[in-house]
Amino acid sequence: MSKKSKVDIQQELTNLLIQYIEDDGLLPWQCQWEKSNLSGLPYNFDTNQHYNGINILLLWGACHKQGFSSNAWLTYKQAESLGGNVIKGSKSVRCVFYKQIMIDDDDAEDGKKAIPMLKTFNLFNLDQIEGIEKPEIEIKNPLKHDEIIDDFIGYGNAYSDHENVKISYTGQNAFYRPSTDEIVLPEISRFNSGSAFGSTLAHEIAHSTGHKSRLDRDKNLFKTDIENYAFEELVAEITSAIVCADFGLSGEHINHASYLKGWLKALKNDKTYIFKAAAAASKAHQFMTDATSLKSCAA
Repeated sequence: MSKKSKVDIQQELTNLLIQYIEDDGLLPWQCQWEKSNLSGLPYNFDTNQHYNGINILLLWGACHKQGFSSNAWLTYKQAESLGGNVIKGSKSVRCVFYKQIMIDDDDAEDGKKAIPMLKTFNLFNLDQIEGIEKPEIEIKNPLKHDEIIDDFIGYGNAYSDHENVKISYTGQNAFYRPSTDEIVLPEISRFNSGSAFGSTLAHEIAHSTGHKSRLDRDKNLFKTDIENYAFEELVAEITSAIVCADFGLSGEHINHASYLKGWLKALKNDKTYIFKAAAAASKAHQFMTDATSLKSCAA
């Protein structure tokens, strides 16, 4: 695939996400799922592997746009191999993956260098496929407020113990303080729902993964540069949505209005912006998964 084709793919998918925001009022980095006992992350029905990075946002956006009831996906060939077929007239969702190719490089020790190439593949939602046995969707009774909070307190405590990050419940504001490597949240009684507490905790933990002792996203991310900080906020938003999806919840996200204009501007000016944010969020999610021993849903 040529470099020009790679750029076109990034631009095409970025334009699609911009359209979701501007035309439909949808923030595609927010998990829409709270409908079944399944994880909210989109996954391949044949391999049972979950998608990650930009593909999560593309598939969440398609589910919301087209009203799908399933978060399971298949390629056309996979549907056929399982004895099914794609319903006539169904439109696929274009997704991407990076494939390493080797090129000649005189400066490399072995004369070769691996470079990533962006490739595409198309997926169909399980709702668009007939002729195969599908899992029964169990409508989940909403967890009680205290049950969700207990689950996320345990998650936070596991992360705190593993990474030696202090989590304090005091005051009325939620933030991560990199100078002291500390997460501060309001008293739990101030949250109006368990999912609001969980998504806020996950958001602030996501910020802490960017510390120089961990993933070290950028030395400026926690300073006053508004463009860099808006990017960091987007990474934390996406990470929080993925963690909530791990728990089978659709999180209640922070007030993003002050950043939305900046995010849209960045998306329009830089076709790689959302790819970079989604990739950073997947890394943060995996780091948090490893630290808390929560079974990873990313593949």
